[in-house]
Amino acid sequence: MILKKVLLGALVAASALTTSLHAGRIAEPTPYSEDYLPMDQHVLTSKALDGSTLEIEDKSQWKIAKADRAKVVEWSAGDMLEIFPNTQCLRETRYLLHNKMTKQFVRCDLFLSPMAGLEHYKRIKAIDYHYGEVLVENDSGLKTLWRVTSSDVPLLQSWKRNHTIIVGSNTEGWLWSDSNDCILIDVEMNRYVQVQQIN
Repeated sequence: MILKKVLLGALVAASALTTSLHAGRIAEPTPYSEDYLPMDQHVLTSKALDGSTLEIEDKSQWKIAKADRAKVVEWSAGDMLEIFPNTQCLRETRYLLHNKMTKQFVRCDLFLSPMAGLEHYKRIKAIDYHYGEVLVENDSGLKTLWRVTSSDVPLLQSWKRNHTIIVGSNTEGWLWSDSNDCILIDVEMNRYVQVQQIN
């Protein structure tokens, strides 16, 4: 009886491993916690089979430009992503997604807002319109303070307390900045400002 249980357990384990390998990778825990994930880094959690949309860890969804969807079809859940502003002259979309695993960029637009109540959901806690500072808080109570680049401070006038925020990158790709290494995306306004984290 004991041997039978051992053999059964081995068969179950082998079946799970086969399923995992068939999916293209062995399942491993991914550190989605804010303790491990930098503020401007994101994790691909799911995607449409045709690559037309994808979802990241805060449950926001992004619509991919038609010409780039074939790239996303090959991406995998757990891939690390960065969100950049699209500053190309003939831009088709407002943002770019960079897959750090495949080194590919795809053009995209925000399609659905992040879901409140999750650890990675972020909102504006307070704004200093004069000094250009934004206090951001996630649903776990973690607060971060950001200073907006002087040229973008006027854009803050339309931003409000409790607006949803997504943090993006601003350090490579088509936009270069030495000090303002991130962007804050105000989801309600669908606008971004260049920022530097100061606390």
